[in-house]
Amino acid sequence: MGKPTISVAMCTYNGERYLVEQLNSLLTQTVLPNELVICDDGSTDGTLEILENFQKNVLFEVIVHKNETSLGTTKNFEKAISACSGSIIFLCDQDDVWLPTKIEVLAGYLKQNPQVEMVFSDAKLVDEKLTELNQTQWQIVRLHQFQQQKWQDGRAINIMLGGNRVTGCTAAFRSELAEISLPFPTDIPEVIHDTWLAWVATVRQSIMPLDKALTLYRQHTAQQVGSKPRVLPPKVGFKERFLRPRIQKLAPIIKEREELQKLYLRLSGIEKNKGLEALKNKLDFLTMRSQLSPNRLMRFFPALWSFIKGDYRRFKDQEADWKAPFLAFVGDVLE
Repeated sequence: MGKPTISVAMCTYNGERYLVEQLNSLLTQTVLPNELVICDDGSTDGTLEILENFQKNVLFEVIVHKNETSLGTTKNFEKAISACSGSIIFLCDQDDVWLPTKIEVLAGYLKQNPQVEMVFSDAKLVDEKLTELNQTQWQIVRLHQFQQQKWQDGRAINIMLGGNRVTGCTAAFRSELAEISLPFPTDIPEVIHDTWLAWVATVRQSIMPLDKALTLYRQHTAQQVGSKPRVLPPKVGFKERFLRPRIQKLAPIIKEREELQKLYLRLSGIEKNKGLEALKNKLDFLTMRSQLSPNRLMRFFPALWSFIKGDYRRFKDQEADWKAPFLAFVGDVLE
């Protein structure tokens, strides 16, 4: 296998405040990219001037596309990725800083592991001035050692069903994965460009985590995504559970089922989607829960069958205790 060619796909929008530091971190890579493809989504600050100056002083090709109309983050990244010619593609935000060995390590991993189509790493969280916040992205998204081991053991989809763990600015993937993944969906609110790529690679059983922090992931008030702690649903008191309208209990289950249904239908069209079965199992479980009869007696047997099969345990939150599956079962029957 020959030396891979490296493309970096970057999206910009009014990013002058932090852009220079990100671009400079590309220059200090131990392995330089072959090209940097930038899609600007209509910046009105000094972003384009910074990019034009950068173009004149680098040893690799820098291609800047200026969008005539705003595409938004997901479609802008789709455009940037589509314009890349390298065999390995890195996603690059405008406000982070890459540590010097990032390209070398991730591209090297893909070269050494031809069965892997996408690899993602950890990142150090830093503030606006790049001061470390003593926390990593994997701690925020709850990709702990136990989850990493399950991922390595071939159960990535079980981890992803509990929430996306892949942050685009930490990832690298093969151009073949990009071709399979395009176009990116825009009808699933929680699934943006990097989440979609991660899901495609997950159902193809071709994505791996690499336990190294290779990016300084800047947290600031102006960023669109950032690293946000998980928001827990409000606690519902015992008495309130039986007084509230039943639709109030079902609403979050119905919403999750609808979004998972859209994801399942889109992923069903992906080639070699061997890992799709677990997603279908969770979809069936959510469908059962959301369609239980208003009659408590008639709810009992469908819920019991799912409990016996282990669905309540299999699809509980990863940090929920041993009582959670039983309480969810009882709640489905009685509430």
